[in-house]
Amino acid sequence: MTSRICARLILLVGIAALAQVKATAQAVLDAAQSQFGTGSAPYAAPAQPAQDLPAPNGVYNNYNAQETGALGAPDPTKPLGRGDIVTFSIAQDREAPQVMRVTDTGELDFSLFPKIGRVSVVGRNCAEVAAELKHKLEADYYYKADVTLGINQVNHLDSRGKVYLTGNVAIPGVQDLPSSEHTMVSTAIIRAGGLAKFANGHKVQVTRKDKTGKPERYTIDVSAIIEKGRTDKDMELQDGDYINVPQNIINF
Repeated sequence: MTSRICARLILLVGIAALAQVKATAQAVLDAAQSQFGTGSAPYAAPAQPAQDLPAPNGVYNNYNAQETGALGAPDPTKPLGRGDIVTFSIAQDREAPQVMRVTDTGELDFSLFPKIGRVSVVGRNCAEVAAELKHKLEADYYYKADVTLGINQVNHLDSRGKVYLTGNVAIPGVQDLPSSEHTMVSTAIIRAGGLAKFANGHKVQVTRKDKTGKPERYTIDVSAIIEKGRTDKDMELQDGDYINVPQNIINF
C-alpha cells in the first residue's frame, strides 16, 4: 500500500516537471519569434545607379575603358584634346568598341586592358595614336592587331594655351587655343571680329619666344589669306604668341 502511494507521488512529480519544461521552452520560442519574426527576411533594395556628375571641363566623368559604344569617326586631321571622348577597338577581338576619355593629363589609360599603360595623345590625331597602339600591342600581346581609334565627342572647353591680339582688330584681347584644332593667325583675326577699317592686313606681326626666351617675329599677309584664299601664307599659333595688327600709314 505504501509503495503504491510512493509510486503515484513520483509519477505526479515527473508529470509536473515535464509540464514546466514544456512551458519554459514555449516561452523561449515565443520570445524568439517576437524578436526576429517568422516571415522571410526582406531583401535589400537594389542600389540606385550613380548620377552622371559633370567634370570641371564640361565632360561627364562616367566614361571609362569598361564601357562600350558605337565607333566614333577616326578624323585624320583633328588633334585630340583633354576631355575628348573616344572609342577604341581591336578588330581581332571582335568586341564592341570601348569608350574612353582623354585624361586631364592628356593621356588615354590602358592600364586594365590591354595592359600597355598610359599613352600621351593630346595634340596628336587618331591615326597617329592608333599606329602607336598597334606597335605596342604587336610587341607584347598580338601577332597582328588592327587598331581603330575614333572621336565620339570633342571637349570644346579644353585649351592648350592662349594668344594675345592687339592693334587694329574689332575685338582685341586674349583668345584660347582649343586643343581640338590647329588655330591659324587668320582664324584668330576672324574670331576677333576681323580687321578694323584702317588695319594693314598685309603686315600682321606675330611675336613668339624661342626656347632660349629670345623673341622671334613673323609677318603674315592676313588680307591675302582671307580675301584670296592664300592659306599657304598662314601660320599656326602657339601658346603665348602675340599678334599685332598695325594701321595703314595712309588711310583713305
